[in-house]
Amino acid sequence: MSAAPFLLLVAGAAALLYQTSSQAESDVASLTASDLINGTEGDFFDMVSSGQAAGDPNQNRQAFLYAIKMSEVGAALTSETDNGYNVLVGATPANPLTFSDYSTHPNIYNAALNSTAAGAYQINHPTWLTLVNQTGLSDFTPSTQDTMALQLIANKGALADIDAGNLNAAMVKLQPVWRSLPGAVGGVSGQRNNSASQWIAWYQGAGGTLA
Repeated sequence: MSAAPFLLLVAGAAALLYQTSSQAESDVASLTASDLINGTEGDFFDMVSSGQAAGDPNQNRQAFLYAIKMSEVGAALTSETDNGYNVLVGATPANPLTFSDYSTHPNIYNAALNSTAAGAYQINHPTWLTLVNQTGLSDFTPSTQDTMALQLIANKGALADIDAGNLNAAMVKLQPVWRSLPGAVGGVSGQRNNSASQWIAWYQGAGGTLA
């Protein structure tokens, strides 16, 4: 793929929202390189909308990213921080742990939670390294976080479901990525699943359309 189309796709996806240790981490968005690549429908160039969409597929993607952020970071922390993009794993509204340098992933290890997850979508450092190779992006700015979250969604074959408004199908496919999804297991200690009805409410509240 030539550089110009790639850069156009990066810019388009980045505009959607404003979106280690040697031990295995039990994160949200905690996939190994093989996990990320398995089931991939393609790399970044395949993240354009395709198929029959319900409403505006770009709006659906924005709405789903918003729902992930609400589920992983929460409304309170989002309002107290840089829209959730600088949140570290383990943060609470009473103790909003954050980072300040967006030039790279913070890679701050929380030993109590065995996790380096960070940002609006709680992407851990090993996953970020894989996403750097997939997307060609090497920072951790809000727009890069949005793009990387979309790449994670594309890797699991759920982007077309979101574009079409098939939320239940997308949520099932993404359970191994974000452990706060309904029915997902694992994740950091104390992490809870949010209900499907809550996810759909966040999604529709942000302008997402259901099939």
